[in-house]
Amino acid sequence: MRQSIVILTVTLCCVALQSMGLAQSLLSEEQPPQPDILVIAFDGLNILSQCQPLGSCNFYSLANSGAERELRAVAAELGQSILVRGYSGYFVRHYSPATNKEELGLEDALQDMDWAKVNWPGTQYIVASGSQGSIFSHLLVAANPDVHFRYLMDFDDLCWMWPETLRGFQATMRSDPARYRYLADKLAPYLRANLCVPRHILAIPGTLHTFTDLIPWNVRFNLETRTTTLPKPPLGLAETVATDFFPNIREDGSRKDIYRFIDRNDAHGYLQASGTASSRWMGETIRQLEEGEAVKRRSVSER
Repeated sequence: MRQSIVILTVTLCCVALQSMGLAQSLLSEEQPPQPDILVIAFDGLNILSQCQPLGSCNFYSLANSGAERELRAVAAELGQSILVRGYSGYFVRHYSPATNKEELGLEDALQDMDWAKVNWPGTQYIVASGSQGSIFSHLLVAANPDVHFRYLMDFDDLCWMWPETLRGFQATMRSDPARYRYLADKLAPYLRANLCVPRHILAIPGTLHTFTDLIPWNVRFNLETRTTTLPKPPLGLAETVATDFFPNIREDGSRKDIYRFIDRNDAHGYLQASGTASSRWMGETIRQLEEGEAVKRRSVSER
C-alpha cells in the first residue's frame, strides 16, 4: 500500500488561509485526491489584540511562508504531491476580523482527521506548530493516540494564553452542551486550566516542561526551533521576549529522536519566514532524516 505523508501544520497567522481559499473542511466540499503530503495550517493567537473570542485575530504564519516553501521543496525532491489546508488557532470555526472571513477551528481539524484515517489508508502524518498554535497541534496529536505521526514540528511553541482561551471556550460550551459534545469528549483529559503549568519529569530532576513540551511516543521525530530573548529592534517587547524556555522531552524524560535548534537572529513570530535559519534548518533536517531512513530500509531489504 502506498505510504503517503500527511503534514498537519499547526501555527500562527492572519494569512495562513490565503493559499486555501474558502474556509471548508474535508467534510464540507468535494474531497480532493489523496495527496502524498497534506499541509494543515493552524493559526495562533494575537495576544495583543482585543478580539473576541480570544484567538479570532490571528498573527504570524507557517502556511504561505518560508517554512511551507521548504516543505514543498522536500516533497518535490521525494517525488510526492502536496495539499495545503488551513485552520485557525481556536476551538471552533468563527469569523476572524484579522482575515475578514470565516476560519475553521480545531473541531474541524479533528473531524477531518477522523475522515482521513478512514478514507486515506496508508497515510503517514506530520504535525507542525508554532507559538500559541502549538496548543492545538499537540491537542490534535494527543486526541489521536492510534495515529503514528512521522514528524511533530514546533516553531517556538508557547502555552501562555491557554487559561484565558480555555475559560472563554468553556463558557461557550456551557451555553450549548449538546452542540459541543464532540469536542468535549475528544478533549476531555485536556480541558483543564493547569494544562500549561510547568511541571517536573521525575526521570530528569529539575527539568520543567509544559503540555507543548511533552512529546508522546506516537510521534516518530520531533523538530523544535526557538528564538532567544536578546533584543531584536525595531520589534516590540512581545516579539523580543517571547520564546519557548523549556526543551521538549519524551514521557519517560528522554530526548529520543528530538532535534532542537536555537535561532539567535530571528524573533519569535518570524522563525517560519522565508530565508530564516529556522525554516532552512527544518527543511534540511527532514531531508537528512529521510535520507537516513531510506538507507536503513535499503539495508534491511538487501539482507
